[in-house]
Amino acid sequence: MIDVMILYEHKNREMESILLLKHELMRRGYKVRLKSVFELKQIRYFLEKPKVIVCPYLYSDVELHKYIYEVFGSADKIMNLQWEQVYAGKSTYKKRVPSGNAANAVHICWGKKQYELLKQNGCRNAVLTGPIHMDFLKPAFRGWYMSREKLFAQYGIDPGKKTLLFISSFTMFYKTDEELEGLRRFFDFDIFEFRDISVLSRNTILDWFERLLKENDGINIVYRPHPGELSDERLSRMCEKYPNMYCISDHSVKQWIADCDIILNWMSTAGVEAHFAGKPNLFLRPCELRSGMEYDMFRSSCKVYDYDAFVSYTSDSGLLEQYYLDHPIDQAISEYYINDEDYAYLRICDMIEEMLKTNKHYVPKADYDRVGLVKSAVRENVKKAVYDGRAENSPIAKAVMRMRPGLDKRLYEYSETLSREYITLDEEKAVIKRIHRILKGKKI
Repeated sequence: MIDVMILYEHKNREMESILLLKHELMRRGYKVRLKSVFELKQIRYFLEKPKVIVCPYLYSDVELHKYIYEVFGSADKIMNLQWEQVYAGKSTYKKRVPSGNAANAVHICWGKKQYELLKQNGCRNAVLTGPIHMDFLKPAFRGWYMSREKLFAQYGIDPGKKTLLFISSFTMFYKTDEELEGLRRFFDFDIFEFRDISVLSRNTILDWFERLLKENDGINIVYRPHPGELSDERLSRMCEKYPNMYCISDHSVKQWIADCDIILNWMSTAGVEAHFAGKPNLFLRPCELRSGMEYDMFRSSCKVYDYDAFVSYTSDSGLLEQYYLDHPIDQAISEYYINDEDYAYLRICDMIEEMLKTNKHYVPKADYDRVGLVKSAVRENVKKAVYDGRAENSPIAKAVMRMRPGLDKRLYEYSETLSREYITLDEEKAVIKRIHRILKGKKI
């Protein structure tokens, strides 16, 4: 039987962290498996139920049904790693508080702000652990990230040139009106206006990059897209036109932060990872954000509003360092992220072990349509059979797709998403091996 099933959404965001959990749990003698939320459902998990299920997010009973009940049939020991914990807007936090039966799961909290919010709003199993993804920036993991020379060699980047890393967060840039309507309930500001600001900001920032690359051949720009961003024609053209411009999704954002010289941001929370790594952020704000759109912890961050200021700060990194000496943001960030000497992954594994051994933290049995769940599982398995048959050029799969117009396109989109987000067995083994090598013989 599986002791712990860890579900994940975005490979590059979560892979290191969840494999660190898997490594530690296996060291303690537990059987652990990983599963992407994008994988088609399989009936076998109705029969082989994990004792504890760890999921990437759990806002309501919608996610509880979609990722737990419809995949595993039922579960009463559920942990939410809660990969999104920092939001803009005063009331947005309350809108993101887990509701319904989902509130009874164990919710991992990175900082005091989120922990207190969840506790005050009925999440009795909220646990303050700190951010697991920041563990890799602590002493035990010194040497975890590749050297600048090795990383840059993979992409033909000249390590001798000053390299700017832009951490993109323009997910709204690609959203349709219909998609935004579905998201409105989560925000307390005009999300349509926010998309307009996103579009204008991104286009202007790319204008700045293009101008800088024309004026300065001694600089590299690495554009790191958010996992939720789609492929982009303009970015592709710029990377083809300018040999020092790169758009790269591979590796964790912390790997790039560690090896680049100056970190550029629009409003990504990955700026906190740069802060913990000792790399100050320069926030590019060609368009002013409206009230309520800014993250509280970034209010005092260094921001530039025009091209000349952008060039000034990127040409002299000492200016950026001096700004943060004069305007420290440590206190603001500490409200949302614990940064102590202890390791979050050990706290999380301790909690998982407690869940395995006791019934202290449980999700009460929910009323759900068992027949409906079985039908859903059968339907998903038919889809999987067609998907597998499509890959193998099966005549039966071809016949099914002829009868269902549009199915081929959906299966293609599914395969594209899965190929981008799925952690392969080779990747899993390689990361686990590195974790073992780094931690071997160390007392934490």
